[in-house]
Order: sequence, then C-alpha cells, then structure tokens
Amino acid sequence: MVEAIRGKHVIIHSICFHELVYAAHKLESDGKRDVENGLKLVRGLIRAYSNVVDKHRHFFEIEN
Repeated sequence: MVEAIRGKHVIIHSICFHELVYAAHKLESDGKRDVENGLKLVRGLIRAYSNVVDKHRHFFEIEN
C-alpha cells in the first residue's frame, strides 16, 4: 500500500475516522451503557493515531 500511495496526495476524510471510532466506542461502552469506558477507548485511539502521524510524518510526507 505504501508503494501505491508514495508520491501522491492522499486525503482521508474525517468520516472514515468517525465510523471507526463510533463502532469501537459502542462496543467498548457496552452499547452506550458504560460511556466512560467508551470514552477511554476513544482517547486511546486519538493518542494512537497522533503517534502514527508524528512518527511517520517524514516517511509518508504527511502535511496535515
């Protein structure tokens, strides 16, 4: 996949992240009954994606 996108501008729409986070939150919050547990997962996902972007910014030439 890296080779397929190398040198190209790739846009990942925010709705893609929304769909992933919503499903993960719903699963971890036990169908929205344990909201705090779901939010804990969302915060973890935010940290994880931030780390990926920060650590691979140069490799993938990420602008934003």
